[in-house]
Amino acid sequence: MTCNESDIESISDDDDEIYMNQLTGLVEGEIIHIQAVTVGGEGGSIEVIRSDHDESIEQNQHQQHVELNETPQNQIKRRKKRSAEAKTKYNRRHNQQRRTYRYNYPSRRLLHQPLKSEIHISDRLRLCDWLKGWTEEDFLHLAPSDEFYVWTVRKPNYENDRIWAKNVEDIEDDERYREMVKNQACIGICIIFTAKKMHRVIKDKGESWTGEYFRGIILMQHVFSFLTDEENVIDLDNVIFVPDKARCMRANMTQHLIRDNNIEFWGNDIWPGNSPDLNTVEHIGSIIKDEVEQKMLSKTGHNR
Repeated sequence: MTCNESDIESISDDDDEIYMNQLTGLVEGEIIHIQAVTVGGEGGSIEVIRSDHDESIEQNQHQQHVELNETPQNQIKRRKKRSAEAKTKYNRRHNQQRRTYRYNYPSRRLLHQPLKSEIHISDRLRLCDWLKGWTEEDFLHLAPSDEFYVWTVRKPNYENDRIWAKNVEDIEDDERYREMVKNQACIGICIIFTAKKMHRVIKDKGESWTGEYFRGIILMQHVFSFLTDEENVIDLDNVIFVPDKARCMRANMTQHLIRDNNIEFWGNDIWPGNSPDLNTVEHIGSIIKDEVEQKMLSKTGHNR
């Protein structure tokens, strides 16, 4: 055993000086704390009055004595208590790791919004630099398009859906509640327009915007026939199809299908992305949503 003296405190002024010593020792590789007294000054003898090592031995002996003499019911309770304590420690550590993970990394349920990062900004600058030589007549040959939904009951935006009022009594009754419909119906609309004409396609009931439906129905039966009709465009040889950046449009199969039908378009390497300040169809879509919702609100029933 090795010890280091520290914090020596005098507790008596008699003939034999007595000092209280706080010692730290190393027993069988374990650091323990010892309280001892020194009688007779610096050259006196040291008497140990209490140590953590002795207390731990006494506690272990007492625990073993209790375990040997306890009843089977108490043994079951003790084992359940130890198991519960172990689970509690594991749950605390697991919850701490989970909170750390959620603090350092975004949750998977978060919707990734299209932020204007450095890549988006550079892509837009590249497009503007590419279009700086265009004239007003050149832009008249563009045919932008977009797809969107019109819900029977607009989904609430909890972040912006607020009512400003000094008191709760100032809020009108019709503004206190919002209708929530489970599995509400919606109308899928695809819009494409040129300088001469606008064309819309309403999605068939029960269908979804999959790649097969978009290529087989929207493009083959509506968009291609619309762009190849001289009544809809200014010049058949100069018309340019501007799709949005939806997944069905970014797919290589869709890009190859448009090229195979001899339709000039802005592909993934030219068009930087869908945005209201670049794609004017989104402004038209917002107007259509508002008009359709106003008409639906004027009617009653689920089949409105």
